[in-house]
Amino acid sequence: MADESTNAPGDFCAVVITAPARVDMDSLDELLHGASELMEQLEKFPGHRIIHARQIQKADSATVAELLDISRRAYQLGFKFVICDPPSLLDNFFDIYFPGSDVQQNIFYTGKDDPKVCPVPWIPPFLQSKTGRIDVWKQGQWHASYHWAHEGMRRDR
Repeated sequence: MADESTNAPGDFCAVVITAPARVDMDSLDELLHGASELMEQLEKFPGHRIIHARQIQKADSATVAELLDISRRAYQLGFKFVICDPPSLLDNFFDIYFPGSDVQQNIFYTGKDDPKVCPVPWIPPFLQSKTGRIDVWKQGQWHASYHWAHEGMRRDR
């Protein structure tokens, strides 16, 4: 369960994805297939898209392509997208496939960047998850959490 005692803006709505340690071509299809029903439900959810990437240990160009697709869909719906704390492995891929500064790449480092440069108005706290998770925030409040499981996404609440 997410920390419900927050300082989120009252109108804050977002889908927050905490990526698992392995998000590469070999695991991405399984992750996306397991989450397909939930992702379809959330596809047009009116909120920002936030990716907590700090625990990613294995990634490749397929990871970057999927993140860019999530970003594109968020912008098409009129919302913002940010990748928080990507490891250097993933940041190097962004530099190759999407040259520019961290701000231009929608990358935000929670421990060192000024919150004023963050593309979204508020970042929910990182919650470690071995298999990865999706948290939904509505009107400034945590609403629901889901974890990847072998049979698909499992709702925590």
